[in-house]
Amino acid sequence: MARQASLEAVVYIAGNDVSDWLTKIEDDDMYAEQETTTYGDGGAKTVVGGLFEGTVGLDFKNDYAPAAINAIMSSLVSRTPVAMSYKPFNAVVSSANLLHSGSILLNSWQPISGNVGEVPTVSKTYTKSGAWTSTTTG
Repeated sequence: MARQASLEAVVYIAGNDVSDWLTKIEDDDMYAEQETTTYGDGGAKTVVGGLFEGTVGLDFKNDYAPAAINAIMSSLVSRTPVAMSYKPFNAVVSSANLLHSGSILLNSWQPISGNVGEVPTVSKTYTKSGAWTSTTTG
């Protein structure tokens, strides 16, 4: 498979296209580790996968214009998960450009972070809520 640089990921949070401010996205899926060790395991720890869990890491260049990323994300902070979807490339959804979608708990936002003379940035990691899907159409 050909390698490609990530230059145009498309990301929606609660129906808002946040791609223009995004500089990094990380999607991490896992199953919670549940210990099953017994005396009969010969002194070795044994585990099985439990509930699905995951996180989505996002880095943004902040923007304080009225309809920009700071206003969008600040308005979404709550106790209720919001819809999120992304695809790696700004192209038709396909087996080489999967559409990933689900919900995240957007329970915090950091309106400012940065050094003197630098563009303010925000780096957040949000917990996935419920099942996520990856589709080849959409």
